[in-house]
Amino acid sequence: MFSTLEGLLAWVISGGGAGVLAYVFIDHMPVEIPNSKLKRLVAFVVTAALAILAYAGTVAAGYAPECVTAVCWAEEIVQVLCLAFGLGQGIHGVRDLPASKE
Repeated sequence: MFSTLEGLLAWVISGGGAGVLAYVFIDHMPVEIPNSKLKRLVAFVVTAALAILAYAGTVAAGYAPECVTAVCWAEEIVQVLCLAFGLGQGIHGVRDLPASKE
């Protein structure tokens, strides 16, 4: 599916991969999450962790330039989180939630 580590990390960060992986993780947890609000919160936390780790991996591997100021780091992390949450929730809505009846 991915020919390089860089491609995999890019998918996790900006292709919705963090959100998809978060819901796969939640679906295979040994414990049942009692309600949908808690499940969404867990999904956000797992998505954030995966996206930030993938971003850190891209910087460590030299695929993305390293920020030199705290403001730059904050902007990059917010951007990564917004992409991961938005795309992850969009993909989850299309794939996993029932279609609304017209």
